[in-house]
Amino acid sequence: SSDGNKDFTNYDWKGNNVLLFGSEGHGLKEKTSKYIDYPVKIKINNKIESLNIANSASVVFFYINNEKKKLY
Repeated sequence: SSDGNKDFTNYDWKGNNVLLFGSEGHGLKEKTSKYIDYPVKIKINNKIESLNIANSASVVFFYINNEKKKLY
């Protein structure tokens, strides 16, 4: 989320989580954003404006999968 102030790698991904990804240009709708407990962001190079949804999801899912493997 562009509103996120915490990098997604600094979140504790233990347990069950629901992930919402916003659109490349506009993020999440305001009505949706008010129900989010932990808005996070993916830190990217300043020269890159944004990641598309497929790339964003791939980065996050890969990271979470690796973190959960460490638990088991």
